[in-house]
Amino acid sequence: MTAMSYYLMSISDWLSVVLISRLIVGVFKHSQNMCKSYLGEIHLHEDRPTAFGHFNAFSSAAFIFGPLIGGHIADSTGGFHAVCALSGTTFLVNIALCWLCVPEITHRGHETKINGGPTTDNSLHANNNKQPDDDAPPCVPAAAAEEESASFSPRQLLSSLFDRDMWNALTDVFVLQFMLSLPLIMYRTNFSMLLREKYATSHRTNGYITSLTTIVGVAASFGAGRAVRLYGNDVARLYLHASALLAVCLVALAYAPNLHVLLFFLALLSISSAIARICSRQIVVSRCHADEIGGVTGMSGTVTSVARMVAPLLGGIAMDVALEGPELLGIAIVIVAVGYMLKYPPVYDHDKAAVAGANRLSKKLK
Repeated sequence: MTAMSYYLMSISDWLSVVLISRLIVGVFKHSQNMCKSYLGEIHLHEDRPTAFGHFNAFSSAAFIFGPLIGGHIADSTGGFHAVCALSGTTFLVNIALCWLCVPEITHRGHETKINGGPTTDNSLHANNNKQPDDDAPPCVPAAAAEEESASFSPRQLLSSLFDRDMWNALTDVFVLQFMLSLPLIMYRTNFSMLLREKYATSHRTNGYITSLTTIVGVAASFGAGRAVRLYGNDVARLYLHASALLAVCLVALAYAPNLHVLLFFLALLSISSAIARICSRQIVVSRCHADEIGGVTGMSGTVTSVARMVAPLLGGIAMDVALEGPELLGIAIVIVAVGYMLKYPPVYDHDKAAVAGANRLSKKLK
């Protein structure tokens, strides 16, 4: 569907067709969320931060090269249509990769069934000697789980969206995710204008700075798993410290006296935000049953999308008040988030959370 929408944009100049195409993209282009759900299912609890970190690193690398390629093509005659056609072709390649390289997974007790053959969780990790018994979430009875995973109905979708028990288990993490996403998006939305107004930078310099911070974020994502192990797998404490560092960076960026100081704290901001995102995703996935990971990951993406929708409005209003307005507002929001974490730490008991998720799923099946 996403490939079709991009091809529609590539062959038409009508605004109505472009709007319909964007509507299709908005509904169906959630491949990153689906990849995160898949990674959450095939990896053991303690291996997920490393997997999510590597995934974030490759996604960030794509954001380095994608605009570069698209910009060069767009400068040519008929460039917009060529970029849309290339994007549609890329999604056709994705279809082939998914069909040929990504095995289907269903859960049965402590077994994971891949491509029709049952294997234990350990077989997903050829180099992993850990036993899954302590970390794999308990599952519902095999017949019920198979029936649940093999069927889909709008009724089940709506019941998941309005599942009070699930929202109660995840509300605090979603609130923190929103409060930490909002300042970052506000800052980045007004970043180029701030650089030009405050430091008199050129467009080329802004591009170099953006690329540099992205590269630092890639490196931080690759090292996220090692950071979690350094904290003894205490993801909640690492999340708190990354959020506190994020607040310090925003304060320093608001009052940076020159470009060199700005670059230093921009690098720290990229590191802290990358680790905070991975910690948030790990906590969210760890609080649900394996069969709930897809829906919960989708909810998490929706929270970030709402922040992305609200941030430009708040950032614009704050910038009308003062040039540093977006940073100052972001600082206030992050400080509230850190205070919330100190008062209500997002600590989780993985086994307890997994049992609660299995109970919720059993209740749905009944």
